[in-house]
Amino acid sequence: MKRLRTPGYDIEGNGFFRVFRLNMLNKLVPIGNLRNGTGIKPALVLLCLHWFGRPVFRLLIRYEPLLHKLYLRIGKTR
Repeated sequence: MKRLRTPGYDIEGNGFFRVFRLNMLNKLVPIGNLRNGTGIKPALVLLCLHWFGRPVFRLLIRYEPLLHKLYLRIGKTR
């Protein structure tokens, strides 16, 4: 049996292609809660988040103390 999660507790496999395949199946056979399925724009957003999310997250975590000060300063100016 294939593992469900990676050692980092992420869901195993490529999430975008799993959602895309389910969306195509939904177009042929309506599957419960997906209604009309995802559109092109949400699918592209999901793909970008999937590909670029982890490096951006690691960068943000590394510089979190500096960014927190920046966020506070931006919040005070509004």
